[in-house]
Amino acid sequence: MEMLGGDSSIAIDSSDKVYISYYDYSNDDLKYATNASGTWMATTVDSNGDVGSDNSIAIDSKDKVHISYYDSSNIDLKYVTNASGTWVTTTVDSDGDVGWSISIAIDSRDKAHISYYDNNNDDLKYATNASGTWVTTTVDSDGDFWWDTSIKIDSRNKVHISYFDESNGDLKYATNASGTWVTTAVDSNGDVGSDNSIAIDSQDKVHISYFDYSNEDLKYATNASGTWVTKTVDSDGIVGWYTSIAIDSRNKVHISYIDGHYIYLNYGNDDLKYATNASGTWMTTTVDGDGYVTLDTAIAIDSSDKVHISYFDWSNKDLMYTTNAFQSPTPTPSPQSVTKITGYVVDIGDNPVGSAKVKLKGKKTGKNETTYSDEEGYFVFEDLKADTYTITAKKKGYKKDKQTVVLDDGEDEEIKMKLKGETNTKAIFKEGWEKGQSWHLQTNWW
Repeated sequence: MEMLGGDSSIAIDSSDKVYISYYDYSNDDLKYATNASGTWMATTVDSNGDVGSDNSIAIDSKDKVHISYYDSSNIDLKYVTNASGTWVTTTVDSDGDVGWSISIAIDSRDKAHISYYDNNNDDLKYATNASGTWVTTTVDSDGDFWWDTSIKIDSRNKVHISYFDESNGDLKYATNASGTWVTTAVDSNGDVGSDNSIAIDSQDKVHISYFDYSNEDLKYATNASGTWVTKTVDSDGIVGWYTSIAIDSRNKVHISYIDGHYIYLNYGNDDLKYATNASGTWMTTTVDGDGYVTLDTAIAIDSSDKVHISYFDWSNKDLMYTTNAFQSPTPTPSPQSVTKITGYVVDIGDNPVGSAKVKLKGKKTGKNETTYSDEEGYFVFEDLKADTYTITAKKKGYKKDKQTVVLDDGEDEEIKMKLKGETNTKAIFKEGWEKGQSWHLQTNWW
């Protein structure tokens, strides 16, 4: 069985066509696939030695492709583009063992910017051809910056890089927005920052997803408020490996990641998951739970704010692609309409209780949903059919409350869930919800 699709990276062009670069494990080649012609086509871009691992792809304003990648045979950083009409490869950096943990971004002048790891000197490095020739710079040499760099360019063509400081177990961030390189420790609470990914919104604010190794959680950091704020997005099991982040046109955040361990199969659920705050609160969804989906996720958002994800299916050794851009046909209205249950979670003094876990279960429909109350204690379950529903609210530090709601066809119901405090119990906050999404999965046998 051929082993295809490792280290995938994804990008979207101006026509919402998808481009994926990836490493062909079986043949040690850099490959590239696109549906730009209307059907998926794969191409071997570089087969000169063992090349293509740690690749990263970006699309310029003319819809030309730019890929940075590692040449394992020569331990060099390489770059390839079809900007001239044919594929042209360049060795960008050959000073020692360089080119691990690569990420690429393109600026408004279609110049390339690459972040990567210098394995000989344990440094974070940066390369660009913005001047017309390739120039490399050491951005951070204070410590051991092993895996995981991610790069994005803002509206002023300033560079932003997230990376993992393995020496101190910190998530770090570097930018030249001030004119010189400035590095910052964004999160140093435990062993945090591996598997990070960075995105820039329309206001040039920074958003970073990453793995909290100490707690085995998916975390997120942003400076959108003016200061760095970190948040645990998903703490349900061993979650947060191989994160990838993207921002939509409304500056909402979308993250793909793995539920499970990146080495030990069956250590967790080995699923592809997705989280977003597009609704105003964090929601998490299992997108693919069929087999061992244990390596490499990459996410991109199209012009309609639809999500596209590439990933590696370890069970079948395939490159996989999924999207929610394929909409199901509008259903014919039926006599039974949908309805909703809204409510508030409060304490015995009628004060709102935020971040309470609220579960719904339908007696006949079998519908199961979980959400979390917001800071006002508010929660909502929508698209419900007539049924008898059991609603349970709980939060550490409180005794849970359970209520039964009977919904008739087309009827909405509002309830109040009251939690009584427990003694000698410390409340721990956990936010996010799980809700099913409509995803289209595709296996590509390349």
